[in-house]
Amino acid sequence: MSTLEKLRYGLSGVVPDDARAAWGCRLIVTQDGHVDYVWDRSDIIYATEADRMELLNRLEIVMPPARLWEAIGALLKSEVMSTRVNREFDIQTLDERIQIRANTNGSCGYCYIAAWLTPQRAAAQPADLDSIPWVQGCARCEGFKAQHEPGLFTWVEAVAKHFAAEHAITLVGG
Repeated sequence: MSTLEKLRYGLSGVVPDDARAAWGCRLIVTQDGHVDYVWDRSDIIYATEADRMELLNRLEIVMPPARLWEAIGALLKSEVMSTRVNREFDIQTLDERIQIRANTNGSCGYCYIAAWLTPQRAAAQPADLDSIPWVQGCARCEGFKAQHEPGLFTWVEAVAKHFAAEHAITLVGG
């Protein structure tokens, strides 16, 4: 977004130059998982109105505010995220066009978030079953490998959900 202003709130420094739209906010948080959204501490920037609407619509589908606040609260409560440590976290979605990143910046009370719409890329090639890092000894991994043909979207989505839920691994496409 080199031609647009930076986000006034949130993690503006993480938004790449080729993003089409971005939304950011500063949440009030506590280490025990309490998350409070302050409406006047958020911002959205965009290249076109269509980009703005696409970002907002996709966010509403893949990571509505309540789910995002819940995810941030869980990271804090589990002490994976700390209000006293500056560390960035990618909040995973199943939409490859949406990226979400959060960081408390060690502020002891705030969490800064940025979500952005990435440019459309050429269609991905079907995945090769042998290129997926299957987890040895996991019956569900073996089941996925045996039941599904490569290249099917439902297969890719099912595998991604399984890896995220069962193995805390995010599959990143090339």
